[in-house]
Amino acid sequence: EIYIVDHGVGNNGQVFKIVPENFAGPDCNGNGVHDACDIAAGTSPDEDENGVPDGCTCPPDLNGDGEVRVPDLIELLAAWGPCPEPCPPSCPADLDGNCEVRVPDLIELLGAWGLCP
Repeated sequence: EIYIVDHGVGNNGQVFKIVPENFAGPDCNGNGVHDACDIAAGTSPDEDENGVPDGCTCPPDLNGDGEVRVPDLIELLAAWGPCPEPCPPSCPADLDGNCEVRVPDLIELLGAWGLCP
């Protein structure tokens, strides 16, 4: 953020904030700050270092369309079994991080069924 201070004369000073005319996100949390800036400032953690604030991700949304539905279930079932190396990150369907796609991953996906937050 950039501010300009005009001390003025007497008590008529002003503070101006410089903002882009057309903010171009991504801004997944809707706070008016680019996601990369949120991450760099430490206001939004990015534990998996994917460039998306952790609060905006929906791991069971395997195809990235914003909802957990049948295509995600199909993708999880297609990855069933041990994950290929290197694990992680080779296996997005491994929702519990144990390098296998098994029943706990299926339960997590079904528990998140619907629109992602």
